[in-house]
Amino acid sequence: MGGEERRLPLEGAAPGYIIGRGWRRLPLDGAAESAGGRPGAKGLHLQPNFAGANARCQTSRMTPGYSVRLSRRADVAQLPRIERAALQRFADYEVGFRAQAPAVPSSPDTLLAAHADGRLWVAADAAEQPVGFALLLELGLFAHVEELAVLPEQGGQGLGSALLEAACTWADTRGFSAVTLSAYRDVPWNAPFCARHGFVALAEAELPPELVQVLDRERALGLRTDRRVIMQREL
Repeated sequence: MGGEERRLPLEGAAPGYIIGRGWRRLPLDGAAESAGGRPGAKGLHLQPNFAGANARCQTSRMTPGYSVRLSRRADVAQLPRIERAALQRFADYEVGFRAQAPAVPSSPDTLLAAHADGRLWVAADAAEQPVGFALLLELGLFAHVEELAVLPEQGGQGLGSALLEAACTWADTRGFSAVTLSAYRDVPWNAPFCARHGFVALAEAELPPELVQVLDRERALGLRTDRRVIMQREL
């Protein structure tokens, strides 16, 4: 990072559905070794290669036949469909959203910018088709998981954990101090899931400006921020 803070404006970013972005954000199972040999998510072993457009990683707990890799431009058009499907898991939860501010997928510009910057990771099936993705923002010293979604029918394959670990490993290699995300306290695949993978809740009164802005934006969208929490995993 060279001591220079890089920031990406939050304006125009749509809410997430699984963990971050107003809906989801997830962590990994356990803590394995990261690319730099440091402890990562337990029980996971990464073999990352972040050089070039074909960068991908594997974890021992991801079902064989799947992979996690940096996005390709052709992937971008398929990601809103994944977001919409992931949102349906919240049908039985009162998570907010005003009628005049419904949940919408990430804009094409947001996804394309993340793809161009190398901040968009994709979980792909054996046919190399996207079935999940993780979108990161650079918020000062933090790498923020703004969106993390997996198709509901692909659940239980370890894809969410693999995406989250890829995000954490990427952030570590880029010199960020921590990975952050926003999650619902009482939704099983949100905060409880993240806590099992090394994320800890931060007190709202102690949040830095970058993370206060995250909650302010979610509140403006009508989300139940009284049920949400900012979480952090130090690197």
